Amino acid sequence: MIEWGAKSESEKIIFLDPAIRFGKPVIADKGVPTTAIVDLIDAGDSIDDVADEFDCTPEQVIAAIQFETQSTAA
Repeated sequence: MIEWGAKSESEKIIFLDPAIRFGKPVIADKGVPTTAIVDLIDAGDSIDDVADEFDCTPEQVIAAIQFETQSTAA
C-alpha cells in the first residue's frame, strides 16, 4: 500500500492498494478514485460541491487534485 498526503499515520488522505479498485489512487476511508474527483472539478464543479457529492472533506478533494496534478506532470 502506498500512502500520500498523510500528516501522520492516522491521517492518510490518498492511498493505493492493489486490493482496492485495482490499485488506483483513492481517498482513504471513502474509496473514491482521485480521477473521479478531478473529472468533476474539470467539469466546473466547486471543491465544496465535489466534497458534498462524495461525502469527503474539502481537504481530501484538494489532496486528490494535487495528487492527480503531480501524477500527470511526471
